[in-house]
Amino acid sequence: MNIAEQYEMYRPLLFSIAYRLLGSVSDAEDIVQETFVAWTERDGDRSVTNTKSYLCRIASNLCADRIRKQTKQRETYIGPWLPDPLVEGRGGPEDICIRRDTISTAYLLLLLQLSEVERIIFVLREAFGFSYEEIAALTGKSVANCRQIFHRARRGMPRSTEEETPTSTQTVRAHQIVRQFMQSFESGDISRVMELLTADVSLIMDGGGKVKAALNPILTMERVIAFFTGTASKLPEGMVYHHATVNGLPGFLFMIGETVHYVLSMELEGNRISRFYMTVNPDKLAHLNMAKTSPS
Repeated sequence: MNIAEQYEMYRPLLFSIAYRLLGSVSDAEDIVQETFVAWTERDGDRSVTNTKSYLCRIASNLCADRIRKQTKQRETYIGPWLPDPLVEGRGGPEDICIRRDTISTAYLLLLLQLSEVERIIFVLREAFGFSYEEIAALTGKSVANCRQIFHRARRGMPRSTEEETPTSTQTVRAHQIVRQFMQSFESGDISRVMELLTADVSLIMDGGGKVKAALNPILTMERVIAFFTGTASKLPEGMVYHHATVNGLPGFLFMIGETVHYVLSMELEGNRISRFYMTVNPDKLAHLNMAKTSPS
């Protein structure tokens, strides 16, 4: 198998690992490219007996370096930081991530609590099902150490993502609820809007200092509704929204023509929306505007 064929075969896996570790589409794509540059330099090396393992090891090491850089960058980041939104059906790398439950915004934000080593071991085990023997080979640590690090990281995370994965019926219902929210808001039915929100609903907005955005999470139902009401009156002419699935969550793309300006996604508790994630930083939307649009 030549390099081009290996690239097509392993790119989805490498991108999926890197995105979960970094929360950045551009960084994940860079990791894939850098991994194959390194692999090309080793082409023909018979000491490499497992190409997949070798590529994952290179990618993981590259990600560890990026994680350390990102940690320093976030210390000076303006306002809340959210991972780049992945929107299904836009023909980009978002369509090749493997498990929806491990690309949710909440999940990716929780991963930030882990060190680079903990994050790599946790993601390889939790999201991709690598054995401890495989992870040990990738990280250069012992099997026992990998197992210990995983369980330590697991204690800092919520219950198993397998248990939290919504059923198809729950997913359909969640999308129905967010559509009802938008329709009720547009029609001015605030009482119905309030019925669809939890009392402690919050909004996290990522502008990165590039555009005007709330610098702190907006808390409580009253303040969130006030924010959306104020924002709706200031939307640019020609702005329309399209329903979408964002990081496995129901949401919307706000667009002018073919350009995405805002991405909004929503977490639910039961039949009510408990959290909004809004990305307006144009740098984090660039990959969506380079992909072909197929909004619903």
